[in-house]
Amino acid sequence: MLAVLDASAMLAYLLDEPGGAVVEEAMLDADAFLSTVNEAEVLTRLARLDESLVPRIAQGWRPAGAYRVEAFTELDAARAAQLYPRTLGRSACLSGTEPVSPSVTDSTCRS
Repeated sequence: MLAVLDASAMLAYLLDEPGGAVVEEAMLDADAFLSTVNEAEVLTRLARLDESLVPRIAQGWRPAGAYRVEAFTELDAARAAQLYPRTLGRSACLSGTEPVSPSVTDSTCRS
């Protein structure tokens, strides 16, 4: 099953918050991915909490076989714009699903 991860899901996992165990399971799925926009949001939020966390997270902390990070492309940007008024991070998460349509909901993203 496709797992599209967003920043809030990753933060729940990284900060051992409720739902983190569900995210851990989802991120090990072979089809799981996180957009570069959401990765930037995760790193920014971690930096606000403790700047020493960022290098550890950014330098390949993911376990072998874990989710991949996908570049946010111009096409993704156009798809995200169609999802306004959602937040940029949520729109970036949802724009990675194809096709983007009214049937794509916030529950598509793991958060």
